[in-house]
Amino acid sequence: MAKLLGGLRLKGNLEGLTFYALNGDIIVRRSSGFTRENLKEGANYARCRQTSAEFAHCGRMSTYLRQGLQPQLSKTLYAKPHNQLVKVFQQILTHDTANAPGARTVPRGLQTAAGRSLLTHFEFDSEQPFASVVPWEPQWEAATATFTLTPMPHAKGRVPKGATHVGVQVRHLGLDASLAQPVAVAETPEQYYSLSAQHLAAPISLPVPAVAGELQWVVLFVAYYQEKEGTWCPLPGLYIRFVGVGMDGMG
Repeated sequence: MAKLLGGLRLKGNLEGLTFYALNGDIIVRRSSGFTRENLKEGANYARCRQTSAEFAHCGRMSTYLRQGLQPQLSKTLYAKPHNQLVKVFQQILTHDTANAPGARTVPRGLQTAAGRSLLTHFEFDSEQPFASVVPWEPQWEAATATFTLTPMPHAKGRVPKGATHVGVQVRHLGLDASLAQPVAVAETPEQYYSLSAQHLAAPISLPVPAVAGELQWVVLFVAYYQEKEGTWCPLPGLYIRFVGVGMDGMG
């Protein structure tokens, strides 16, 4: 880098040198050769194009999925859920071995057991894991299309302070792998349970309605309520967990 000190003032490019103003001075640098055309077609930028294409795909996938999580997603206290989903989708698509880098997709990654495991173990809030605030372990049985909540040890200690009742809802999402069609949704009505010791010790089973879609996800929503003088007041926050995923039907 050089600084022009004389009276000659230039700005722009001249024979491989770039002149620009910085803090009142004219700075001279050798041009890097980075241009829009090079980025689109240059061999040196092939990996950059691949990364950009996959990042854009994950961003579209996150936007598409979040449509199927509303309005519940807007009631959560999760910070930047879009960014969290993009991050896990970037991990999932690395398991797509059918396509070359730059063309890998999340749906293909979810065809693998490792990809599905990344999603079903995904936490919207790593500092407050789902299991730390929900006293049941969600289990999905694909063969019977049944969803079960199995009691966990020390269940009472996992319930938010002041909660007297819990609302549980299961949603079955049908997504188009090309992201072209709207998300199809089938869900159970929200079911309410007392947080007494008796209920915390018993499993809860819920049927899951069928839905059409190349990519199918089962999602659990959990909300807590506090009973005050016969009125149920919702506590802040709502908790989401992906419990099942598959292509062309669950399994």
